[in-house]
Amino acid sequence: MGRSATRSSRITSSLKRAKVIARSEKPILQPQADYEIEGFFGNVVFSCGLLCEENKLRIYYGVADTAVCFAEISLQDVLENLNL
Repeated sequence: MGRSATRSSRITSSLKRAKVIARSEKPILQPQADYEIEGFFGNVVFSCGLLCEENKLRIYYGVADTAVCFAEISLQDVLENLNL
């Protein structure tokens, strides 16, 4: 059986009204490491929290339905990849 993954990176206007106001050309987060690819639901990562400090985004995310991790990315890098 082949593997597939859904990737999406977008910014919404608010939590109440999830209107997409920008999309990135490339995904911000996608399965790469072995623990993200292998597992109960392999090849899956899903965001579950975000913290912005000192112009860095710390994205908390679940992997393969087995663990929670975090990744850091520069806020500037994200903004540069948006279609604004």
